[in-house]
Amino acid sequence: MGEKIKRSRCPWCKQTRPSYLIASHITQCQNEAEEAMLTRKLLFTLMQLGTSLEDTQ
Repeated sequence: MGEKIKRSRCPWCKQTRPSYLIASHITQCQNEAEEAMLTRKLLFTLMQLGTSLEDTQ
């Protein structure tokens, strides 16, 4: 019988991957989460800027 491959869970997306692949997967998930957070911050800032510009006109 073959050896059972140990699996680990990603803390970001909760998917399981073989343990030998999990480090690169976690890095990718973390980068995507940080990018999404920065995008939301940018959109929020742009919306605030648009609102303050409307207030001055």
